[in-house]
Amino acid sequence: MNTTTGQASLYEINLPAALDLRAAVPLATALLSARGGGMRLDGSQVKTVGAQCLQVIISARHTWERDGLSLTIVNPTEDFLAAFADTGLNIDSIVEGEAAR
Repeated sequence: MNTTTGQASLYEINLPAALDLRAAVPLATALLSARGGGMRLDGSQVKTVGAQCLQVIISARHTWERDGLSLTIVNPTEDFLAAFADTGLNIDSIVEGEAAR
């Protein structure tokens, strides 16, 4: 789940297909346990996203930003991007790679 690059840890979480209400607490717990290092969220399996997980991800983004660390989303599915777009949230600035363009 995590790798170390250079001086700082880089954590990676592979997000589940269903980021629904049941996934919100485990996601928040996993994010909090990795606080203090860079974070990559792999969204390659995501098919559905609920409001609670959107809140967890946005809150984590702000927390990492305040900590002076990076939090990025890699390999987001179209469904994942659409869930943010449907709520009016713009995640282009945290999506890494081609999907951000």
